[in-house]
Amino acid sequence: MSHYIGERLSFRGDRCTVRYIGTLGDQPRDWLGVEWDDPAKGKHDGTYDGVRYFSWDFVTYLESKGSCLTGRSASKTAGSFIRPARRCDPPLSFLEALEKKYVSASDAIGPQSEEINIGGKTVVEVGFEKIQRRLAAMSELSIVILDELCVKGVSNMPCSPENMHAMNEQRNWLQSLKMHELDLSRNLLESWADVLFINNSLPRLRTLRLTGNRFHDLSIPADASKPRDFTQLRELALEDTLLDWETIATLTSHLPALSALTVSYNRIRTLSTPLQNSDLVRLDLSFNEISSVRDIWPLSSMLKLSDLSLRSNPITTLASEKVELFSLRHLDLTATRLPNFASLNPIPNLSPSLRSLLTKDTPLSKNPSASLLTIARIATLTELNYSHISSAERMNAELYYLSTITKVLSDAASPVEEKQILACHPRWPDLCRIYGEPEIPRKPQESVFKPGALGARVANFVFLMPEQSPFQAHDVTQPSPPKDTSEEARSHTDVMGLEPHDTATPKPTININEMSASTPKSRLLPLTTSTYRLIGIAASLFSLRPISTRLILETDEFDPVGDKDGGWSVSEDDSIEGEGEATDGRKSRGGKQEKGQWVRREEELVGSTRSVGDWLPLGFGGKEADLRVRVELRKGELDGTSLSSTPS
Repeated sequence: MSHYIGERLSFRGDRCTVRYIGTLGDQPRDWLGVEWDDPAKGKHDGTYDGVRYFSWDFVTYLESKGSCLTGRSASKTAGSFIRPARRCDPPLSFLEALEKKYVSASDAIGPQSEEINIGGKTVVEVGFEKIQRRLAAMSELSIVILDELCVKGVSNMPCSPENMHAMNEQRNWLQSLKMHELDLSRNLLESWADVLFINNSLPRLRTLRLTGNRFHDLSIPADASKPRDFTQLRELALEDTLLDWETIATLTSHLPALSALTVSYNRIRTLSTPLQNSDLVRLDLSFNEISSVRDIWPLSSMLKLSDLSLRSNPITTLASEKVELFSLRHLDLTATRLPNFASLNPIPNLSPSLRSLLTKDTPLSKNPSASLLTIARIATLTELNYSHISSAERMNAELYYLSTITKVLSDAASPVEEKQILACHPRWPDLCRIYGEPEIPRKPQESVFKPGALGARVANFVFLMPEQSPFQAHDVTQPSPPKDTSEEARSHTDVMGLEPHDTATPKPTININEMSASTPKSRLLPLTTSTYRLIGIAASLFSLRPISTRLILETDEFDPVGDKDGGWSVSEDDSIEGEGEATDGRKSRGGKQEKGQWVRREEELVGSTRSVGDWLPLGFGGKEADLRVRVELRKGELDGTSLSSTPS
């Protein structure tokens, strides 16, 4: 059996391509150097005894045959040498494979045949009256799958002008089939002319899969430009064919009605030329080697392209001024290498009509808030990772995004740095217009101290006693309780930081009207001060009893509050609950909380031996940063049941 370069062979189901025929070193007999489709079957890179005999990381054009030998396996050890006499799997024609899979043995054609001579070659012509009987059983087939059946061509005859008469006879009876989907994946097809012939013989064919084939003869017949060629084909799959983009563009130029093209697993790094298929709607470029959106600039001419898959490409950036995919509605970025959420910012300019996005298995998906930040950055999204985005989910995501930007802006050291931060968040103006611009607590640069420095161990506490508006002003004089001289009472007053007082001394009367507009009072205190001690200090400043005093720490962090249907329910302490919350965290006097408002996050400093530094937000800056502490009376005191004070 004679072999030739580019021949497709199969050994026990493992397919390979002949890359070399000749001797090896001093061995007298010839060997076949092959490249395996499955690299795991190979042993070397085409080298024997230090001499390279063949390679597959190349594209060679054979002028004599007008063919292109493509070999671009990603593995360096996909080659091996085999004996030419090694028995290979018998190849089948398209007709034989169709008969083997869909026609029973009882209906198979018998030995009756007629030998004819064409061009000096003897061929066997199958009785076409038998074929008509077989077609009756196959005429209703609409989906035909002939994958991994060693299909090598249309028939046992080469697809050449000398054999066109006999092949046209076969085409005539194939045209009666109702086949609209054909799968010829992982076979031994070598010539693109065979693909053209099969397609033209099936007028109802809409989907053709050629995955895993390795073509060595890509010449297109002279009559391929006629309108009948490929006019009906809508979907074509050329996965793992190792064809470069220019070759794919040339082959698909004869498919005027093509609407879906799959070219994954082809090691494509850049799209060098535009496709001529103006009706293309779906393009699958997954599992290639595209590293940037700039490499797919020719797709800007595809005005109907609405579905693009870049899955498992090493893409690190989506920024490109040349690429504009205005009609794109679905984009698959699964398993790409986008480094951060700022890399999603170019999407609104890249595809302003985008509705669906896939970002699973990317570095972004490791962030627990990945969905919120992705939804908020792309205003047009209605579906993320196959999950519908409701209006409530969008509002929550955008409010959360606003709060994160606010936090970053509060740490900005200068207007220049603030401008740089906002440049990374282009949706900031739109979100501020929708929900209102949140208050940004500004921190001076000198307020930041290194950990362990003395300035980081103290803080300026600003105590403020606000107006007690929910209750009417009245004077309350409460007789003093009997003096408790027990050890427990003495220890309690010591912990609170106050001296025991004489119960015989008359207690002053407190007028709530007088304390409704208290002047803020500040004290520089160590962060190791216990909350017991802090309550005692605050009580002494406002002439209150420590046991009647309640301290609320107002942090510099804000939480968004939406409406009932979609907003976040903020209830981190007793002063923020339900409707009617004001933006400073206290209850408003009337009306519902408006959509888009913000409330200051608050913490009640409960009396304990814990140091007050444990209650402060992470990264607190030191003594130059003021800590606002709101002083309140407990409800029983405001009801008039116990409001007598303790003198300073």
